[in-house]
Amino acid sequence: MQQVASAQDDPALSFNTSLLTGNIQERVKTLVKSGQLPLAYMAAKTHGLHEMAEQLEAQMGENPEYDSIAILDEVAKYEKKSKVLVPLRPVSL
Repeated sequence: MQQVASAQDDPALSFNTSLLTGNIQERVKTLVKSGQLPLAYMAAKTHGLHEMAEQLEAQMGENPEYDSIAILDEVAKYEKKSKVLVPLRPVSL
Protein backbone atom coordinates (compact mmCIF):
# COMPACT_ATOMS: atom_id res chain seq x y z
CA MET A 1 0.00 0.00 0.00
CA GLN A 2 2.90 2.32 0.70
CA GLN A 3 4.06 1.96 -2.91
CA VAL A 4 0.59 2.90 -4.13
CA ALA A 5 0.54 5.96 -1.89
CA SER A 6 3.97 7.01 -3.15
CA ALA A 7 2.97 6.46 -6.78
CA GLN A 8 -0.18 8.57 -6.35
CA ASP A 9 1.71 11.17 -4.27
CA ASP A 10 -1.11 11.09 -1.71
CA PRO A 11 0.12 12.20 1.73
CA ALA A 12 -3.09 11.17 3.50
CA LEU A 13 -2.89 7.63 2.14
CA SER A 14 0.81 7.48 2.96
CA PHE A 15 0.19 8.64 6.54
CA ASN A 16 -2.68 6.20 7.07
CA THR A 17 -0.63 3.34 5.66
CA SER A 18 2.25 4.19 7.97
CA LEU A 19 -0.18 4.17 10.91
CA LEU A 20 -1.52 0.75 9.97
CA THR A 21 1.91 -0.79 9.39
CA GLY A 22 3.61 0.91 12.36
CA ASN A 23 6.28 2.50 10.16
CA ILE A 24 7.18 5.56 12.21
CA GLN A 25 10.01 6.69 9.91
CA GLU A 26 7.60 6.91 6.99
CA ARG A 27 5.05 8.66 9.20
CA VAL A 28 7.57 11.35 10.16
CA LYS A 29 8.73 11.73 6.54
CA THR A 30 5.11 12.17 5.42
CA LEU A 31 4.48 14.83 8.06
CA VAL A 32 7.63 16.70 7.03
CA LYS A 33 6.65 16.50 3.36
CA SER A 34 3.21 17.88 4.27
CA GLY A 35 4.74 20.83 6.11
CA GLN A 36 3.78 19.63 9.59
CA LEU A 37 7.23 20.03 11.17
CA PRO A 38 6.05 20.46 14.79
CA LEU A 39 3.89 17.34 14.59
CA ALA A 40 6.69 15.41 12.90
CA TYR A 41 9.06 16.53 15.64
CA MET A 42 6.66 15.38 18.36
CA ALA A 43 6.19 12.00 16.66
CA ALA A 44 9.94 11.49 16.24
CA LYS A 45 10.65 12.52 19.83
CA THR A 46 7.90 10.27 21.21
CA HIS A 47 9.05 7.24 19.26
CA GLY A 48 12.72 7.65 20.15
CA LEU A 49 14.01 8.78 16.76
CA HIS A 50 16.55 11.17 18.24
CA GLU A 51 18.48 11.87 15.03
CA MET A 52 15.33 12.79 13.12
CA ALA A 53 14.13 14.89 16.06
CA GLU A 54 17.41 16.83 16.12
CA GLN A 55 17.22 17.47 12.37
CA LEU A 56 13.63 18.68 12.68
CA GLU A 57 14.53 20.87 15.65
CA ALA A 58 17.27 22.48 13.57
CA GLN A 59 14.86 23.02 10.63
CA MET A 60 12.31 24.66 12.90
CA GLY A 61 14.98 26.85 14.47
CA GLU A 62 16.05 28.13 11.04
CA ASN A 63 12.50 28.87 9.91
CA PRO A 64 11.03 32.08 11.38
CA GLU A 65 7.51 30.72 10.75
CA TYR A 66 7.84 28.41 13.76
CA ASP A 67 8.20 29.48 17.38
CA SER A 68 10.63 26.74 18.32
CA ILE A 69 10.69 27.67 22.01
CA ALA A 70 6.92 27.27 22.29
CA ILE A 71 7.04 24.00 20.38
CA LEU A 72 9.77 22.61 22.64
CA ASP A 73 7.77 23.65 25.70
CA GLU A 74 4.68 21.86 24.37
CA VAL A 75 6.70 18.74 23.60
CA ALA A 76 8.17 18.74 27.11
CA LYS A 77 4.68 19.14 28.58
CA TYR A 78 3.21 16.18 26.69
CA GLU A 79 6.29 13.96 26.43
CA LYS A 80 5.75 12.33 29.81
CA LYS A 81 2.16 11.40 28.95
CA SER A 82 2.85 10.29 25.37
CA LYS A 83 2.64 6.69 24.24
CA VAL A 84 4.07 4.92 21.22
CA LEU A 85 1.48 3.97 18.60
CA VAL A 86 1.76 0.39 17.43
CA PRO A 87 -0.49 -1.40 14.97
CA LEU A 88 -3.21 -3.67 16.27
CA ARG A 89 -2.82 -7.41 16.16
CA PRO A 90 -4.78 -9.15 13.40
CA VAL A 91 -7.92 -10.94 14.47
CA SER A 92 -7.60 -14.71 14.15
CA LEU A 93 -10.70 -16.72 13.39
